[in-house]
Amino acid sequence: MVFVYGFAGLRDYSGTLSFRPTLPEPLGSLRFRLMFEGQSLEIDVGYDATRYTLKAGSGLTLNHEDQDFRLSPTGPSVVRPNRKLSKPVEPNEGEAHQR
Repeated sequence: MVFVYGFAGLRDYSGTLSFRPTLPEPLGSLRFRLMFEGQSLEIDVGYDATRYTLKAGSGLTLNHEDQDFRLSPTGPSVVRPNRKLSKPVEPNEGEAHQR
C-alpha cells in the first residue's frame, strides 16, 4: 500500500477516490487494481500520465489532481496527465563556497 498511497497519491475524501500521482522517472510505471464500492478499477500510473479503467461495475466519479471525471461502462477508460516532480536544486559546480 506504500506505493498506492505514496506514488499514486490515493486518498479517500468523503467517499470519492482522489489521486495525485508523483512517480519518479527511475520507477517507470505502477499498475494496480482495487475494489471500491462494488466497482473494480485498474490504475496504471506512468511518469507522464495515469490511465484509469473501470473493469467491472456501473461507474463512479474519481478525482485526479483536483479535477473530477467519471468512468462508466460506456466510457470505461480515461487518461490524465501527471504533474512533474521538480528536480532538486544542486549547487553550481566550480562555485566557491564562502562562509
